[in-house]
Amino acid sequence: MTIPVEVVNIAVSSAAAIITLVTGVLVWRQTSQHFRHSRSAAYIERFNSEEYFSARMTVDRLTAEDPTFETIIKAEVGKEAEELERARLHVLMFANIFQEIGAAYRVRLVDRRYTWSVFGFLAQHYWQRLSPFILRLRAVRGRHELYRDFEHLAIEMARLDETYARYPQDEFPGPPKSEDAMFVFAYGSLMDAESARKTVDVGPNASAFQPARLYGFKRGWFGAAPVVLEGSDSPQPMAFLGIRKAREAYCNGVLIPVKRKDLASLDIRERTYRRVEVTPLVFPSKTGRVFAYVVDDETVPPPESVVARQYIRGVEAAAGSYGENFLAEFRATTEGTDFALTDLDYRFADPRQNEAAGRSSEKGAS
Repeated sequence: MTIPVEVVNIAVSSAAAIITLVTGVLVWRQTSQHFRHSRSAAYIERFNSEEYFSARMTVDRLTAEDPTFETIIKAEVGKEAEELERARLHVLMFANIFQEIGAAYRVRLVDRRYTWSVFGFLAQHYWQRLSPFILRLRAVRGRHELYRDFEHLAIEMARLDETYARYPQDEFPGPPKSEDAMFVFAYGSLMDAESARKTVDVGPNASAFQPARLYGFKRGWFGAAPVVLEGSDSPQPMAFLGIRKAREAYCNGVLIPVKRKDLASLDIRERTYRRVEVTPLVFPSKTGRVFAYVVDDETVPPPESVVARQYIRGVEAAAGSYGENFLAEFRATTEGTDFALTDLDYRFADPRQNEAAGRSSEKGAS
């Protein structure tokens, strides 16, 4: 049987096309890999240059002397301010190179294993050191996306630490697909594990409550709710700790892992507050979403409001349970109150709020 010439020509042409395509793909992959390695090497060369070495020394010195970067942030005028401005520019330049590497990593312009091998530790180390400055910068400028690629690079490098430890070859599984983790930033009574567990299902493990800072908010006696004091039947306004936006401020607190059902319960407990997402303004950064219950600027407790001494003792004891330094920072970042104090126990006037807070229907629980 003779095969027609046309069929032979088609077969030869098809084979040639396939060979050309495969060769093209191989060349493209090799060229792309070479480009990614070259770009990674270029970042290494820049990072090790005299200019960036000087910036790195400035960052190391500043983080050792002033971990919160308060001196740079609050610098005003004069010779000292000029020196601090030069230091601030060094900090920004140093952060910028990690932002560039993070952006290149995100769009796959650099080799991920090469990036992890060279910059994995550095990205995590300097994100931890520079986070207070960057988070304050986000709050002051009102731009929560600032240095987001730097932040994501640090998170990704931490993930690859574990991944490459388990999968030493170049091929490894991607991150697990699951619902985003969620946290609530607690800054008042919720810092107390026993009080929080009345509303949130976090189990008996106290380590679930992680100390943190929230930038761009100040803490004071801004919250209010109607309560019924012991021995009375009439509602009385009571002031509680709350936070509201303030660009150059920050406060400490703890991060509590929560589920959706916990948020529903917390919404009832904190019914006079508004739940907002504050993920970009929290240090240390979390892989997931962080919420906080805030007070709007126009919300002011009535002048006849009182503050319960038992509430003050409770939040002070909760802050102290995280260490002396945490308690000192809590006091330093909490505005005082002129409201009258009461030693009487209380319950919330709203029965659902009272139940969500785990207080007695008669006179409240401590």
